Amino acid sequence: MQTNDQNQNDSSSLNTQTDTPKDYTQWHLSNGAIARLGKGEVNDIKFSPDGSLLAAATAIGIWIYDVHSGKEITILPHPKKVSVLVFSNDGKTLAAGESEYQFYESAVRLWDIETYKVISSFIGNWKEIKSLAYTTDEKTLVIAGGSKDWTEEIWTWNPKEGIHQQNVVDLSHLKGFPGTTLALSQDGRYLANVIKSDNNHRREIEIWNVNTGHQITTLNDPSLGSVSTMAFSPDKKTIAKSDTDQIQFWDIETNSLISSINTQTIIHTLIYSPDGNHLATGSPDGIVRLWKIPTKAKSSILHRAWGFIFGLQPKTFLGHAESFSFNAITISQDNKMVASANTDGYIRIWDKDTGTEKTSFKQHLGNVKTFAFSEKNNTITNISQNFGQIISTLWNTGTGSELATEIIDEGSAGNATVRLSPDTSLFATESADESIRLWDGTMNNFISLLKTKSVVKGQRYFYERKLVFSPNNTILARGHSDGTIQLWDVTNRSTLPTLEGHTGQFHRLVFAPDSEILASTNSDATTRLWDVKTNTEIAQFEGEESRRLALAFSPDGKLFANGVNIYRYDETSDGFVQLYRLQNVKYNIIMGLTFSPDANYLIASGFGKIEIWNATNGEYLTSIKAHTGWIEELLFSPDGKILASRSEYDGTVLLWDWEKVKPNTIPK
Repeated sequence: MQTNDQNQNDSSSLNTQTDTPKDYTQWHLSNGAIARLGKGEVNDIKFSPDGSLLAAATAIGIWIYDVHSGKEITILPHPKKVSVLVFSNDGKTLAAGESEYQFYESAVRLWDIETYKVISSFIGNWKEIKSLAYTTDEKTLVIAGGSKDWTEEIWTWNPKEGIHQQNVVDLSHLKGFPGTTLALSQDGRYLANVIKSDNNHRREIEIWNVNTGHQITTLNDPSLGSVSTMAFSPDKKTIAKSDTDQIQFWDIETNSLISSINTQTIIHTLIYSPDGNHLATGSPDGIVRLWKIPTKAKSSILHRAWGFIFGLQPKTFLGHAESFSFNAITISQDNKMVASANTDGYIRIWDKDTGTEKTSFKQHLGNVKTFAFSEKNNTITNISQNFGQIISTLWNTGTGSELATEIIDEGSAGNATVRLSPDTSLFATESADESIRLWDGTMNNFISLLKTKSVVKGQRYFYERKLVFSPNNTILARGHSDGTIQLWDVTNRSTLPTLEGHTGQFHRLVFAPDSEILASTNSDATTRLWDVKTNTEIAQFEGEESRRLALAFSPDGKLFANGVNIYRYDETSDGFVQLYRLQNVKYNIIMGLTFSPDANYLIASGFGKIEIWNATNGEYLTSIKAHTGWIEELLFSPDGKILASRSEYDGTVLLWDWEKVKPNTIPK
């Protein structure tokens, strides 16, 4: 573990810019980057104690908004996804907890809200920090989260004295139950966690005193049911928990059910109002509901039955799209404002008493699944997909400004993956039942359902689903779960002969620039080249351990790369021959891979960085710090001046000035 002075170098690189550009798309960019498109999906939101600011935790950092003007103030950059936030009571400090599932090294960082600089950091081997709370004297932070060995741990940290204590509550019995729901009381004094009961069907809630490390009680009544989310009341006497369509209020001291509310809808998240009189919830219908909490005086058996059967009538806050999910809800300290963050990309703030929307902040979308430049180079389209819902955004590449955002499909078709055509005129979606739908990329209208064969061969996972259009936009290819590759004539909406040869399930596909050759890699550890005119296999490469190698052709089609291997087309043999393997590569390249427009460089993406090699001899040249997680795809603009990188993890697209980021070494 590291704290304070031990990691000042780490903290200094996170401070905000002193000369901030006007457009938020240009804030805190790496050298050579032009713009960041998108703000990242929100994981948590908190009002400052005076209600003037709203902080939003995302995978790229913390966005600070002015509640009254509805404007972005700044972004506090983090190297990892920020999962949870808490303000100090005086509003001068913001604590942020990170999550990181790749290398299991996350941090809690303290930000000075006046200077927007990091005061201190506490770095540990957490995979996810789930909850933070200041103690009453505000000298200590209580940290609840999961460690790299899949156990839940509770820490305390005194930043001023540099003192921390591990496992103040022993939760080692939860090791076999990873991802458990945790909740801290507002002052960090109490902890609640969910466990399986002895019969393994029901859930129980354990309540702990964090100061003593002792367990207070266990809520184990059969009526408890399942637990999706829970929260302590401000007075710490009650814990509210949600089930599929019910909220229950439990008395911690007596271990008894006080009251319940039949919500008649699934609850994504819930939070108490600071005065303890209301509970705010978010549901799949896009509605935030504010429930009046039944008092003990009104908790007779008859009243509880009435509330369970018919439900109490809550105040509703409208504006979010239907069928999306709520990631966070918060209520201001003065109990006057309600804010919510939804996977529809919006943060909305309402007046709590009137239900009137005060302001909203957009472009907080996640899971950017595909992108493509327009033929005129001046726009780029990206599509986000969350549990079947599809949202398309059009951006101006010159200014980085958003031109249009539209919800295309709210998930009715069960979309599992989506792919844009190279010129953005079309996009295709594949649903959970492996049916393929073709859409108009300009009007965002459904065009046609493409005929597919039905092959049932066990469950097909989302990461197996790969669609790709040919560069001339006339052919669509899809790797099927039985190892075959299906082709469609996009113009005529008709099927083409199926390519057979692979025996595995995991496909990577890429067309050559002339649209006549298709390259595929598969879990059978082979890479194959296909002539799509004759529907024949023309080459096969074996021997690589990785089952999902990245593939790329050079713009002239004379070079081909699969993972770390570079091949050149040989006219004499009329085939591709291996030239070399890339230098300084620990693992095979499985994410983004592309050649530069002049074919002198090979560019690859991995976890958080872009790497560049000399494409003529395999020499490693440089790396660029880019996103905060995996970078799935790299793409050049038609004029070759802009390199775009796409990260599903942090929900953004970065645009790079290729002349500024390419190495000074000119390949010979």
